[in-house]
Amino acid sequence: MTTFDGGAFLDTAKKLQGGTAADKRSAISRAYYAAFTVAKEYVRACNADEIHDAGADHASVPRYLQRLRHFQESNKLLKLKDYRHASDYCQPVIHLEAKVDTAISSAMQLVAKYQAM
Repeated sequence: MTTFDGGAFLDTAKKLQGGTAADKRSAISRAYYAAFTVAKEYVRACNADEIHDAGADHASVPRYLQRLRHFQESNKLLKLKDYRHASDYCQPVIHLEAKVDTAISSAMQLVAKYQAM
């Protein structure tokens, strides 16, 4: 089985960043999933019992990062999750341009950190 590089979602987010409002919303979602997937694989490597490949992982990954004292990273991941939720469900998304930029920047930092570990 070939493993998927979740960080590849970041490339997609960057491509969508300058497009339509729908593209920008999708960019936020892809940025979150890039960071989440890479962080999840890091947590899996630290303690596979924490990962269940289910929806609960979206709460357990940041919680486990906090236990590792990765507070800033956990907070960034939680903020990305909030942005993703807003981009999927809110009409309109307040400060969409700024949120896209912040989401991609934060995801880049998280992906770089956890892929390097």
